[in-house]
Amino acid sequence: MRIPLLWLRDACRCPRCVDPHSGQKYFSTIDLPNKPKVRSASFTSVWGLRVVWESDNLVKSGATEADEHTGVWSKNSLISWQADHGLRTPHALSPERTLWTRDSYTALLSAGATRFSYADWNDDRGQAEFRKSLEALRDTGLIFLTGVKEHSAKKSLVYSVARKFGSPMWTFYGMQWDVKSKPHAENVAYTSQFLGLHQDLMYHDPIPRLQFLACVSNSCNGGESLFSDGVRAAYQLKLTRPDLYKVLTKPTARFHYYRHGGQSHYYERAHSTITEGEAGRVESTQWAPPFQAPFPRKADLAEWKEAAAAFEAILSAPENMFTYKLNPGDVVVFDNTRILHGRNEFRTTEGKRHLQGMYLSDQDFKLQLRLLNNSRRWEVLPDVPEFRRKVVEGELWQV
Repeated sequence: MRIPLLWLRDACRCPRCVDPHSGQKYFSTIDLPNKPKVRSASFTSVWGLRVVWESDNLVKSGATEADEHTGVWSKNSLISWQADHGLRTPHALSPERTLWTRDSYTALLSAGATRFSYADWNDDRGQAEFRKSLEALRDTGLIFLTGVKEHSAKKSLVYSVARKFGSPMWTFYGMQWDVKSKPHAENVAYTSQFLGLHQDLMYHDPIPRLQFLACVSNSCNGGESLFSDGVRAAYQLKLTRPDLYKVLTKPTARFHYYRHGGQSHYYERAHSTITEGEAGRVESTQWAPPFQAPFPRKADLAEWKEAAAAFEAILSAPENMFTYKLNPGDVVVFDNTRILHGRNEFRTTEGKRHLQGMYLSDQDFKLQLRLLNNSRRWEVLPDVPEFRRKVVEGELWQV
């Protein structure tokens, strides 16, 4: 492995280069000499690398000339640099995802693979259950916690779960929001009517990565939650109608939030319905009909409509849609860039339905996924003929 000295010098995290308290660099890359000088270099006991640098006059606060100017890198960090994090090669691998249908997700839930007891999950003496829940969330995009209790008298049910994943994301709805029927609602979610499959805040920048919904009460008739795997639906469309799939990979649709009144909000973003990554891998989906903005003049609306109708038919097909009625103390966590959610109509004259919601950013979720580095499995892009057979025969579980 050949490693440029300039890269090593720039990545040095010794106390003379990086503040040990804030983690911030004392210098700018442009301040470095083009050819850093090495006093000595050796392997560490675990096959990392240790380099002692000659002084280059970049000593900052907290360090003196007498301090040894030594950088240490682990073997894994050097391999990661050499592979460029494994994300930019034509045949890149990525964390495995379990693509699910109604029956396959029901089987996972029944087996306890995606449902967790809050008492065990929140046990601070060990991280085993939390790690399992992260792995399940990474793989399936949808998990449930049961028996959730408020963190304290001042903290809600949803906060008790969200706090463990990171700092809840602030939007114009606030840090926490309540989902219950009310008059003159600013969002269709705050009514009792049927709410079709969608993803939240497609007009927001950034789009929330995780969504948390905690059930405070759900005693009315109806109000069952609906979920569908958008990535699986995208692959099925790609393999059965590649012409329509291609239409949805173009950034044609626009989403907006536009509300009149004294405290108006206006947000707008354009998206492709399906985001495709390298080598044809489906990265995410963007689907929110209630917040769809007028199409631009040059858009081929008829073409998009045909493709979108085919995609929606797959999403909402009974065999692909998982239905679950939340009970008090349940919290559902799902990946808002992959999982579409909705709910059945309910009648407030016969009971109450009250959910609490929060969001988490993509950055915070990725930070948590670092916990899984040592237990990571990998997926390879689908073998198209075999994938097609499994789609047709209803056997698709994983790729």
